[in-house]
Amino acid sequence: METAKKDALKQKLESLDVTDFPRQLSKTKFAKMLGVTRKTLMEYHDIVNVVIPEFKQQYPIINDEVDTHYHLNQYQQWVLWKVIKTAMDTPRCYLRKQLITDPRQKADLSYRAFSRELNQSRRTVYAS
Repeated sequence: METAKKDALKQKLESLDVTDFPRQLSKTKFAKMLGVTRKTLMEYHDIVNVVIPEFKQQYPIINDEVDTHYHLNQYQQWVLWKVIKTAMDTPRCYLRKQLITDPRQKADLSYRAFSRELNQSRRTVYAS
């Protein structure tokens, strides 16, 4: 990716906040919101879906299988946003390895970390 595009994407990603994510959103609309292609979003989705159990657990189970065709919920959007922001400075192959081997990375992407960040953001908005 050329430097100007990468810088613009970084700036767009940095401008977002956890409170910007709606409760449910299609993967296509979320990709547009982030400024990436759906293909790029799905590449990261597939990585996260394998290495972050809480992410996958957000999908419904139909006929004893996880159905990933549903919209992304707010937590899943937050995880993908965080991962894509990290990926701006980390090659994808290293990112996957980092997510698998570093327990802090998994903790930083947990539902608990999401809830904490969402509550902090809401308090900041209400305090203003």
